[in-house]
Amino acid sequence: MVKKDFISLGFSSKEIDQIARYVANHHKPEEILDGESDDQCKKKLRKFLSEAGYHQVENILDITIADRRGQYNPLQNNNDLQEVNVLRKLLKQINDEEGQFTIKELAVDGDMLMKQFHIQPSKLI
Repeated sequence: MVKKDFISLGFSSKEIDQIARYVANHHKPEEILDGESDDQCKKKLRKFLSEAGYHQVENILDITIADRRGQYNPLQNNNDLQEVNVLRKLLKQINDEEGQFTIKELAVDGDMLMKQFHIQPSKLI
């Protein structure tokens, strides 16, 4: 649904894909925070970092803060934003300690596979 709406508004495919990813993942921080232990929270955040990338996770945390501020109720406590800020600190810690695994870090590349298994270049490689 998001894609059709943004196509009709004239956005590029790249922008539409990026917006669609944000829409699809905007509840991830809530899922990560949802009643889990610190170890589980860290594990889920590490997985999300691996899937989405550091900058996209940062942007989604910004979206979560904006969403919570948009629903602000004066009777709410301030823990709502503190939880997201704790996630942001944990994200930075994970990124600083472990970084993000990328395909470029693999010890094997397509050329090695083609030579080893005598495979012709194709989309599979």
